[in-house]
Amino acid sequence: MCRILDRLFLTRPLPETLILDNGPEFAGTALDAWATQHGVQLHFIQPGKPVQNAFIESFNGKFRDREGSGNSDSVISGSLASSAPPRGGQ
Repeated sequence: MCRILDRLFLTRPLPETLILDNGPEFAGTALDAWATQHGVQLHFIQPGKPVQNAFIESFNGKFRDREGSGNSDSVISGSLASSAPPRGGQ
């Protein structure tokens, strides 16, 4: 997960906050350490409350419909890139 984030944010500004669900790819100390190192806050939605991250849930559904089962890295990267405004509100 951290390698995906590093690649993604080479070409995009870091957000102040990443809004995440409670999936296993977001659990563990590696993501916490990455966020601390980059000054990014992690905000986890409540389990069973996908409407708290409705934009991303909609994006993921449309992506899966269009791309099939495809590469989950692309879904994750696309979701994270859209989940919060970049630093400075730009």
